[in-house]
Amino acid sequence: MNGMSYDAQGHFSHHENQGNGGYDDYEDHHDGDGYDDYYYGHDQGEENDYYHHDGGDGYDSSYDHNYQPYQGNEQDFGSQHPEQGYGDYQGQEPFDQNDMYPNDGSYAGDGADEEYWDGQHQQDHYQQDPNAQDPNAQDPNAQDPNAQDPNAQNLNAQDPNQQPDHHGLDQHTDHNDHANPDEISQPGGPTLNVKLENTFQQAGTIYAYVTGQAIDHNNSLFILSADGKTPYFVPASSAAGAKLQQDVAITVQQGESKIITIPHVAGGRIYFSMQHELDFAINPGPALVEPAANAQRDPNYMIDWGFVEYTFNSDQLYANISYVDFVGRIPLGLALDTASGQRQTVSGMAADGFEHVCQEINEQAQKDGQPWDHLIINDEHGQPLRILSPNLASKSGFDLGQYYDHYIEQAWQHLSDPNNKITIDTQAAAGKMSGYVQGDQLELESEDGAHKASFTKPETKDVLMCDSGPFQTGQGTDKDALIPRLAAAFNRSTLMLTQEFPEAEDLHYKDDITNHYSRIMHEVNTDGKGYAFPYDDVQPTGGADQSGEVHAADAMLFTVIIGGGDAGEQQHE
Repeated sequence: MNGMSYDAQGHFSHHENQGNGGYDDYEDHHDGDGYDDYYYGHDQGEENDYYHHDGGDGYDSSYDHNYQPYQGNEQDFGSQHPEQGYGDYQGQEPFDQNDMYPNDGSYAGDGADEEYWDGQHQQDHYQQDPNAQDPNAQDPNAQDPNAQDPNAQNLNAQDPNQQPDHHGLDQHTDHNDHANPDEISQPGGPTLNVKLENTFQQAGTIYAYVTGQAIDHNNSLFILSADGKTPYFVPASSAAGAKLQQDVAITVQQGESKIITIPHVAGGRIYFSMQHELDFAINPGPALVEPAANAQRDPNYMIDWGFVEYTFNSDQLYANISYVDFVGRIPLGLALDTASGQRQTVSGMAADGFEHVCQEINEQAQKDGQPWDHLIINDEHGQPLRILSPNLASKSGFDLGQYYDHYIEQAWQHLSDPNNKITIDTQAAAGKMSGYVQGDQLELESEDGAHKASFTKPETKDVLMCDSGPFQTGQGTDKDALIPRLAAAFNRSTLMLTQEFPEAEDLHYKDDITNHYSRIMHEVNTDGKGYAFPYDDVQPTGGADQSGEVHAADAMLFTVIIGGGDAGEQQHE
């Protein structure tokens, strides 16, 4: 089984991304987004399309997050929430087979699948048995009619000679006078230089780990060796939880900049830890058992760690920082130098940003009496170690109860008035769809009547997780295109502030009832960017990027600034 499924047109489709123990939907991502979800991640839970959360098997929907056709079958690691379709991300096995920590509520070592444990029974996060076919599928052996070479497709672009269209994202760019000629790579080559720059005063030694799937090596799972240049291709293991037999910890001392080299990679992550090295294991598949932010039995649970996610192929480099699952004590920033002379940056948090997030989370808990402070995980000394996002924490018992219900009721009543009819730009084939609540359903229709979709009223958990209730994808292309935009409006609490969606960012988080974790993350990041919930890349066409990503077809040097982008910007002045 190849772990792929197809939509009604025979295109590859996919709803998740690489994560713990193989591949879950990280709605980084969400992810980014996955694909997005991890991507898209959700990037959701311990999936997140990495990312948020975000990570891929080299194959994904032939549609991007806005449901525009890809030119090939690469996965979408440029966003962090679910894509159309179900496809099981390499899914060879259900959750409980070869699980390093069965029944503990985590995804650790689930044999490369997107299943998750709900505390009572095995349940597929995407409403599909991992071995079942996509209900919209044609012949699973069919070829993607849009595909060219699967190892040479632009992740999000139409014409690889054009600037990639990232949903109208507008990265911060400056003229590039920062790149050292001795550090840069040849644009379009099979490898890319990555600079790891440790400016974090509190860190001392940082340990970095580079993971992903090597596109030019049959999408083989790899982790970069400690020399920062040699890919170590993870061998199959006959037992779950086998130790990784390779030194893969790349050390970066405080004040040091180190150049490493990556091959073409799908679904990549660069992990960072301080004070202690991370523990990686191998499951049959092979599948890499990666750190889990909310799994107490994970050997990395009490270690300071974080990550950035990236995809690098023959057409472009795409990378982002993600908070879809959690935020940790290590601030990370990004910079991308290009052959065209531009430098794109994502600042991330300041060096003391984590402390500010903790303070704001505690203040919000005191203000509204909701358990926002329960998102904080303390270390063995009782000091904050990381802060989980509401959607990931919800998979580990965190419960905001009916927190959003009052806002939802108000919004539904508001939208019951035809004078308050809303219009949602799908930024896809369906164009703009308008409507209002009739009975107890939000009914939306395109101007020509050719496209229709309806939504039931969500609950609090649906809003925070973005993938349940009315926000489950796979119910049709039109509805799938609407879900990210409607879910984002609920998380940002904008449904009663405008009639046009996606809306401008100055309307976000104005209501007392809102996703305060996401609000705080945007406030604390020095440039306001960061992927804080699974659909945080939703924005109006031409609007400012909120998700904290960099991308370019002519990448020469990709820099990760350990210590926050503010420190990196000061260093480059």
